[in-house]
Amino acid sequence: MKLYCYHSRIRILKPLSQKHVPFVSDTQNNMFISLVPLLLIFSHFAASQSQFLVPDLNYLQIIQILQSVLAQLPNNECTNHFSNFVQALRTGETWALTMLDATAKPQAGILLGNIMHVGNYDECLEIDQKVKTNRIQGKYCTAFFGAHPKYGTGLSKLLDELMGDFTRNEDEYQLTEDARLSYGWCVPKACTGANLQNLADVLENMTMSPLHFTFDDKFCDGGDPREFSSWAIFAIVVFSLFALLLVFGTMYDVMVFRKISDYNKEPNLLMAFSVLANGKKMLSVSTAEGSLNCLNGLRVISMMWIVLAHSFQTSFFVPHVNGKELMTWKDRTENSFIAGSSMAVDTFFTISGLLVVYLYMKSQAKGTKFSLPMFYIHRILRLTPSLAMVVLFSATLLKHMGRGPFWPIVDEMFQKPCEENWWSTLIYLQIFINPDNQCVGQAWYLAVDTQMYFLSPLIFFPLVKWPKQTIGAIMTYVVVNCGYVFGITWVKHLGTTFLNQDATQYNYLYSPTHVRGTVYLIGMVCGYLVYKTRTNPLKLTKTKVTTLWLFSLVTLVAVVLGHSSMISAPEYNVLDSSFFNSLTRVGWAIALSVIIILCVNGYGGLVDSFLSNTIFNVLIRLNYSIYLLHLNVLISVAAQGRAPTYFANLLGFHQFWGDYMFSLGASVLWTLAFESPVITIERIIFNTKSSSKATTDIKNTNGDVVAIQIVNNLKNDTNLAKS
Repeated sequence: MKLYCYHSRIRILKPLSQKHVPFVSDTQNNMFISLVPLLLIFSHFAASQSQFLVPDLNYLQIIQILQSVLAQLPNNECTNHFSNFVQALRTGETWALTMLDATAKPQAGILLGNIMHVGNYDECLEIDQKVKTNRIQGKYCTAFFGAHPKYGTGLSKLLDELMGDFTRNEDEYQLTEDARLSYGWCVPKACTGANLQNLADVLENMTMSPLHFTFDDKFCDGGDPREFSSWAIFAIVVFSLFALLLVFGTMYDVMVFRKISDYNKEPNLLMAFSVLANGKKMLSVSTAEGSLNCLNGLRVISMMWIVLAHSFQTSFFVPHVNGKELMTWKDRTENSFIAGSSMAVDTFFTISGLLVVYLYMKSQAKGTKFSLPMFYIHRILRLTPSLAMVVLFSATLLKHMGRGPFWPIVDEMFQKPCEENWWSTLIYLQIFINPDNQCVGQAWYLAVDTQMYFLSPLIFFPLVKWPKQTIGAIMTYVVVNCGYVFGITWVKHLGTTFLNQDATQYNYLYSPTHVRGTVYLIGMVCGYLVYKTRTNPLKLTKTKVTTLWLFSLVTLVAVVLGHSSMISAPEYNVLDSSFFNSLTRVGWAIALSVIIILCVNGYGGLVDSFLSNTIFNVLIRLNYSIYLLHLNVLISVAAQGRAPTYFANLLGFHQFWGDYMFSLGASVLWTLAFESPVITIERIIFNTKSSSKATTDIKNTNGDVVAIQIVNNLKNDTNLAKS
């Protein structure tokens, strides 16, 4: 049955002939009635489709309907401008046709998920017309649509099918979920969201439309210059001062410091900001003696994995001509690398725990003293400056970085949380204080890792003194925690992957320190074993080495592929989900620890050679800034989109490399401005010399800095991760 013949009262639209309406062209008629196919398609699936009346309408009759709608609205500036618009359409004036042209048109492939209808944002904002005493300008509004509560009750099922079930369901992601059913309108600038909502409500009731549109001023843009708040001006001043420090520091380095004899050279504040001096250190491929070089490769690759996953995840929230493809895409085994990407975070936790214990035991072997206050102070000094500048940028300047039909999402999801909750991120407690509205969302990891870092002395002190008992206690906690995760999943029927998790899963399993800290503890045990086997190398037969490699690789691959099988399961199985959630992260951490121990003891072969490549010695120094900046880069690029794209893995990887390289470039500047100077400033504050030994810093991939402050007259040890 033809769609337009589904009911005898729904007929194909016919333009008036030139004989009847000489001023109406086919182009005008087709442009104006282009929304009707959308209504026809959706009315086909609505429970009340028999009520939806589209008689033999034409261009003139549609204008008359609009005039009837306007007559029912209060007389205000918006109504007057709309009346001017309708009258201009009757006479075919260019500015009115432009406003019509800039409004979205339903595109081919609606039933394949092409449901984000984007108008021409830039064309709309160019409209500026004097009509009698009125000045009419264009305003672009993104309206969300859904099934009409009265006339489209049967439409919800179809929309759910088109939307799919592949997006994250935390409250903070609800906006991007809603935006997937959106329609771009070009309207007179004088109209507010409330004016447009009144107009839409009257029109929907008059036509018994199965669709209901929702307008909000937050998602309208009239093209006005954005005013800089006092905090934004403050941020500009702060960033400008740092830029001047980089210039003056570099000039001082070239014109003064290099002319001083090496014997008399001492670090100072200006040299702390020398781009040449810090850049040389940043690009050095050398490492300190005793470095665990394989960790650099693991951390850099894990950071790439996270950027890749976030790049794909961001693409879920922009229009695609084949949007329905995403629902089958997530079920395919070859795409498990995205669903399982959260395992990269567990790699960071494992390595963080490893380094804390390894470096402590190494320092104890040298006979140095440990200062608990400096242990904490050093970490805060190394982590917080760069994080604070990202928070400042996100809270004040991010919204000024672009415009577009999707740009309001940047303000709602990235800037406003930082305006409200910046302080909780800077004290690393956001996962407890405001878990659903975090500033710099990816910094949840820093919160968990910092909390574990502050608690770590309670573990590595007894671990060194009573290793067997402490390792036994850790393993007991791991088993108990697995039981806890199993029970929570069973009771609350929680999902298994970050692609479809809801707020409950996030708050109970994904972010809590007592859950994610489990792999950190496994990493601490690994750090103990790494140190012991470095001083007393393992001697393994080929059979044992082969067995350990097979166990580790099979476990890692099984964990990643398991995510796909859990997603593609025909129905939810609480037993499978409970076992999966309770065992996968622990299994990943154990397998990764075995690989690290094999590499450290000379059994890594080609894997160790690759992970220890000197390129990773450079990239590891930029990982913290990449971790902090990459989401701002991803969302800024995506939010400036103007049209639907085609979703495919090849295009996704192409986008990822652009995102990663752009983030890498931004991280170079961020590192030189806000991270590298801290090293020199810290030496000045504590009156230390770079040639002396007692502080060891390990900079983790995701931005975590593990600082073992072994203070003996406040002297610095070798920087294993950054030298």
